[in-house]
Amino acid sequence: MEDHFGEVTEMVEIGSGAQRKLKTVMMSRYTCYLVIQNAEPLEAGDLGGLAEFRFG
Repeated sequence: MEDHFGEVTEMVEIGSGAQRKLKTVMMSRYTCYLVIQNAEPLEAGDLGGLAEFRFG
């Protein structure tokens, strides 16, 4: 599981100019492929995502 997900903590600027930590989860290409493949087929943008993995 650790091979397909990684956690990154970034510092982002908020409205007042201050910064705060933001946790982001990075996914491997294979994980993204599985998410797109299992997405609802009628949702907008799903087919474009699948095409990205087939031809990209």
